[in-house]
Amino acid sequence: MKELWAVLAGLTVFTLFYSTVIYPEIEYKGGGYVHSCTGECYEELKRNREIAKQKAVEVAAYNEANGIVVEAPDPGEKLWGGCMGCHGQNGEGGLGPKLSGQSYDYILDRLNTYKDRGTVGSQSRMMWSQASALSDKDMSDISKYISEKL
Repeated sequence: MKELWAVLAGLTVFTLFYSTVIYPEIEYKGGGYVHSCTGECYEELKRNREIAKQKAVEVAAYNEANGIVVEAPDPGEKLWGGCMGCHGQNGEGGLGPKLSGQSYDYILDRLNTYKDRGTVGSQSRMMWSQASALSDKDMSDISKYISEKL
């Protein structure tokens, strides 16, 4: 019984300390990203954003007037950047298996298996976290990129 009273006394002391010393000093930042740019800094930030928007409009108008077609980057290529470390820059293999030359269906099936925490080989556990971060569209995009470009 003595231990119970000691624990209760300790909890009381901790609660009082937290509520009177620590809690009042906690600063709520509203969740999410908070920047410390205010006043002149914020006005400069807004000006720079407007300048960037205007330049983008000017570049688009210049490209259109001169017949320049700018293709959107392949979304699969951007995702491939996270795969190259293990599968090689051109999908030739390395720590992970060779992916170049594989079909769209093969890659997509493997990604879905990994996302469902299925075991394919000895390194399946490594791929579980990689695949779990991909949406269905991401998996389709990267499968298309690997099968068509590598």
